[in-house]
Order: sequence, then C-alpha cells, then structure tokens
Amino acid sequence: MTRAPRRFPPGCCVVGGGGAGSIRRPMSDLLAPGTLEYDALARLVATSAVAPVEPAQVQPCSIDLRLDGAGFRMPGSVLPRPGEAVAALAAELALERVDCTQPLVLARHQTYLLRLREALALPSGLEAYANGKSSTGRVDLAVRVLCDGSPRFDRIPAGYRGALWLELTPRSFDVVVHAGLSLTQMILFAQRVVLGQAELLARHARQPLAHHPDGAAVEATALADGRLTLGADLDREICGFVARRSHRPLDLAPTLRPSDRRARSENQRNNEQSERLTAHGHPWPERPPGLGVHYGEEARSPLCWIGTSTTPPLPR
Repeated sequence: MTRAPRRFPPGCCVVGGGGAGSIRRPMSDLLAPGTLEYDALARLVATSAVAPVEPAQVQPCSIDLRLDGAGFRMPGSVLPRPGEAVAALAAELALERVDCTQPLVLARHQTYLLRLREALALPSGLEAYANGKSSTGRVDLAVRVLCDGSPRFDRIPAGYRGALWLELTPRSFDVVVHAGLSLTQMILFAQRVVLGQAELLARHARQPLAHHPDGAAVEATALADGRLTLGADLDREICGFVARRSHRPLDLAPTLRPSDRRARSENQRNNEQSERLTAHGHPWPERPPGLGVHYGEEARSPLCWIGTSTTPPLPR
C-alpha cells in the first residue's frame, strides 16, 4: 500500500525533509524582529531561499558566501542603477573577463567583480546585510557585495530574488583566490534590533560585557552612545604585527575546505610564482636580517612582529 505524501499548509517551512520526523513551522516565525540565528537560518536554507548552501556555511548568526567561477576585472568600483543587472553592467564596463575555477591572481590596487555561488529568493519582509570576514581585513583585501538593481554596497533589499556579486580590491598584496573560497558573510533580518544606551548599561550591570586583563569588569564609562569602547593592550611584550612588502602573492587557499582545495604541491606553486616574477623582472625578495624581527617562512604569512623579545612568536 502506497502512503500519500504529507501535505503542509501554505506559508510553512519544513525542517527534516518532510518525513515522519519533520517539524512544520510557519514562515512568519522568520519575520520576527531581530537577526536570524542558527536554527532560523537552517530553516531558511531548507526552503531554498539561499542556495546552494552546505551545512558548514551556516554560522551562529550568519551564512558564509563562496566565490563561483565567472568574473571581471573592472576599471574601478561600480554600482547598478535601479532595475539594472550587475552582470550587464560588468559586461559593458569590464576591462577583461577572469575565471577563478583555477587559481586566480588578483593584482594589488586592481578591482575585480566575481560572481558568488549562492543566489537568493528571500521572502517578502526579509532583508540581508553582508560584510567581509576577518581574514580579509588581516590581508588588507577590501570586499563588498552587489546585487541587481540596488545602488548600495552590502545591502540586499527585502524580498530580493537573484544573483550576488563580490567586489574585491587588494590594497597591499597580490592575492590568489579560488572558486569555493569564502571571503564574506551575510546576516538576515526582518527588523534590525539594536540596544540603546540605557539597555546596554542594564545588560552590562547584569553581566559585564568586557573585562580588564586582571578580570575586573570594565567601567560603565566604556559604554557610550550605545557602543562599547575597546582599547589596545600596549603593555604586552609583543603588541602587534606588521606586514612586510613582498612580491609573493598571498595564497588564500588555507581558508578553503578540503573538498574545494586544489591539489597543488608547494613546489609547483613556488615554481609558478617564480616564473611570473622572473617574467616581470622581479627577483625573489631577500629576507633581511634583524634583531627582534621575524619574517614568515611561507608566502602566505609575510609578517614580522614588533616588540622587545628576541624569541619570535608563532603567527596565529
């Protein structure tokens, strides 16, 4: 005997594949004020409102977005007019087409527009905001998301349906990117809910939001205009890192999952980089000696540390 498929009323999303263990929840739950958290994001992904998405991309309050293959090198930053598609704008203004299905070197001070793998079909009332991941800040790589018909960076309007694009501008180093690499993330919300000054002070009084190195709670004066002020700890023996100039492009492959990583040996990569540099008349830079300065051994870590210790730390 064949069992009839389960039918759920309109306006519901199904968690669990629709089988006996499935949970029926109304889509209206996703439109409650505030930013969607993990469970709600997983439910949204189950409706294909963001697709394709692998489970590892769903974070506690955001979804990682990945590079696809197609892209363009642009003369500078661009934004579409209302009703204009990003792909059409890029095709009209692009200097050249690029493809990151194979390792692609992005040159310093050049602007690129690469398509993202995920597309959106957001329900009415649900909007999104994107921002670069911390890894892009550490290598001084500026990234901004564009979508069709929206003349604003990183803002995705409520109910948007369509593709997403990522603008990339390396500011300090040439970088190597690959399809599948995640450089930006997206939060989704129906209404942004932000604590005001009084609410923030009350929250800090119940459970301190930050502490001094000795464990004592920071003073209430650190909270101003609904914001928490943080300070740099300059009393440490090593208080920071400084990037050194290098002709070697930074390969961002370590941030890829193994399934997306290209199987290339270190020797092959070094040979390719050496050939490119030699062709442009740039010899490999020598590592200058210096007390209290430690240069990263690999092209992916061109860091030196500053401080008073003669024992170099391990870059994290």
